Amino acid sequence: MTLDHHPYNEALQTPPPRSALQRVVDQVSPGARLTRVTRLRGGISMGMHALRYLDRSGNARGLVLRRYHPQIANRDPGGAEREFKVLLALARAGAAVPEPLWLDASGDAFGTPSLAISLMPGRGSLEIKDRRSWLKELAAGLASLHSVRVGEDATRVLPVQRVEVERQIDRGPRAKDLVRYPDCGQLWEALRRLWPRRVAVPHTVVHGDYWAGNTLWRRGRLTGIIDWEKPSLGDPGLDVGYCRMDLALFVAGDSPDVFLEEYEAAAGRLVANLAIWDLFGATRPLPDPALWLPGYHDLGRGRTDLTPTLIRSRLARWMKRAVAASLS
Repeated sequence: MTLDHHPYNEALQTPPPRSALQRVVDQVSPGARLTRVTRLRGGISMGMHALRYLDRSGNARGLVLRRYHPQIANRDPGGAEREFKVLLALARAGAAVPEPLWLDASGDAFGTPSLAISLMPGRGSLEIKDRRSWLKELAAGLASLHSVRVGEDATRVLPVQRVEVERQIDRGPRAKDLVRYPDCGQLWEALRRLWPRRVAVPHTVVHGDYWAGNTLWRRGRLTGIIDWEKPSLGDPGLDVGYCRMDLALFVAGDSPDVFLEEYEAAAGRLVANLAIWDLFGATRPLPDPALWLPGYHDLGRGRTDLTPTLIRSRLARWMKRAVAASLS
C-alpha cells in the first residue's frame, strides 16, 4: 500500500522467463543454479518472487526479486536505487530488514526498475491468533526500527518527510472524497490548522508504509520489515498514525489504541503530534480503501468478511474519530 493508488498489476504477479531469473542469480552468486521460483503473497505495488538456488558448493540459498510497478517507477524513477541504498544502511546498522544484493535501476533486465534482496526467515501473513501478543510484536518492531541510527550516506538519499506531507495537505480532498466521507473536509481543515503547531522531534528513518502486511512473521514473532518504497527522514509518528489507521480498517475494535500503548512502552516515550498523524493517516487510503483489498485478501487468507462496504465504513469512522480528537 502506498500513498498514491494504482491498479493492481496482474503482469507483475507472473514471473519473468526463467533464463532472465537465472542471470540475476548468476550475478548474485556466480556459478549458482536456479531451482525454484515462487510468487510471494501480498504484492499490490510490486512483483515479488522468491528465487531459490544452489550455489556452486551445492548449498541451498534464496533471494527475493522485487520489480517495481511501472506507474510507481514513472512517478519516482529513483525509487529502486533509493530503496537499495536505504536497505544497505539499515542492514549494516543491524535493523531487521533484508540485505540488498542486486540492483537494476534502469529497468534493462525486466522492463522496470528491480532489485534483489536477501530471503529473510518468516512469511507475510495477516492471520492473527493472539491479538494482544501480535499487536505487541508489531509495535515493538516499529519502535526498534525508529531507534536505528544510520550514517550520512543514507540520510542524503532519504526524502525529507515534511515536503511530502505538505504536498498532501496542500492538495486537499477531491470532490468525490467529500461526497463519500462527510468528515473529509473537516479532517483537512484540522490538518491545516495543526500542522504549523507541530512539536519538533528528533528525526529518524521512517518507513512510510508500515502495516502488518509489510512485516514478516515466524512462530508468532516479527522477523523482518519489508517493502521500502516510501522511506523518509522525519517524525516517526507518521508510521504510528499510518499503522493505527490500517489497524482500524483491517482489525478494528481497540486495536489502534493497544498498538499505540505497546509502541510507547517499547519506545519509552509518548508519541508526539499524534493528532496530526492520525489525521494524516486517515487521508492515505483515499480515494478508496477498497483498492487495498487484494492485499488484505492475499495475506489474510479466509478474510472474506472484508468487503468494500465494510472497509469504507471503517475508514469513515476512523476519520470521524481523528477529527474529534483534533478538537479536544
